[in-house]
Amino acid sequence: MDSAPEQGAAAGPSDVQRAGQFLVEAQAGELVLQSVDTPAVRVLAGAAQGALYDQRMELVWFDTSDRLWVLDLRTPALAPVLIAEQVPFPSQLHVVRNPGQRGEPRAGCEQAPALQLNWSAHPSLDAGPGLAANTAAPRLTPEGTSWLVRELGRAERPVADPLRFSRPAPGVSLPESARSCEAPTCGATLPFGPRGWQLVLVEAGMRAGCSRYACLLRDVKTGSYATPPEADHFGTAPGVEPGPCGPYLFNQDGTSFLVGDVACTPKRCQKLQGQALGWIVPGVTLGAPD
Repeated sequence: MDSAPEQGAAAGPSDVQRAGQFLVEAQAGELVLQSVDTPAVRVLAGAAQGALYDQRMELVWFDTSDRLWVLDLRTPALAPVLIAEQVPFPSQLHVVRNPGQRGEPRAGCEQAPALQLNWSAHPSLDAGPGLAANTAAPRLTPEGTSWLVRELGRAERPVADPLRFSRPAPGVSLPESARSCEAPTCGATLPFGPRGWQLVLVEAGMRAGCSRYACLLRDVKTGSYATPPEADHFGTAPGVEPGPCGPYLFNQDGTSFLVGDVACTPKRCQKLQGQALGWIVPGVTLGAPD
């Protein structure tokens, strides 16, 4: 049996510490745990790729080359379990658990072959049509099969449903020079944090075969606009450069958020060394899909 990827050996964090912690898939190929309260970084797994964070189940699925692992965030040791071997890479993992709960990968333009984990009393792993003819079929390990059967009844914690522009939302009127939308409608808004701001959709369409969204932040009291996520300067909509529409991943109390490779607190925004996956104790997710 192959050994687990390199990981930290410290005990699990307390509930207070967990509230400020978030997961990052680092550019260097590591799954790491960071905090808004300290510069310390804990490596949970080395050579991690294609991480899928299931907030409700508190699980992180990830690849290390041709192996699929799962990390249980409810365990103090945070030790990855080897689920499968001979896994095609790159691939997009879909986790389907009886009686129908699903864990989906992040949306994206470059679609890798699908890999579906059927999590049931008799678990199986199916590779999509993108698997090359001469590639070995993925197979579950005995350890992985035992873990899946044992955790089949795993409880989900309550997590707020994402807020998307595709749902009915109040809107604001924008000058023609500040909007460019096909669908959904420009001017649609979503509540953004506790400061009385709104995330406003100003661009929605297709570019080079990919969905493209752009947004502004609006101060409800003044009606002025700023570029997300930093919101350094407020002005009129036509004079402000649009920024990302999200998804914005807020912490439990709504005071801090993650978007792409940026983490923002009420005091500042900082660039991360990789893609933010989400908070250990999550709040609302809002904005356009990535």
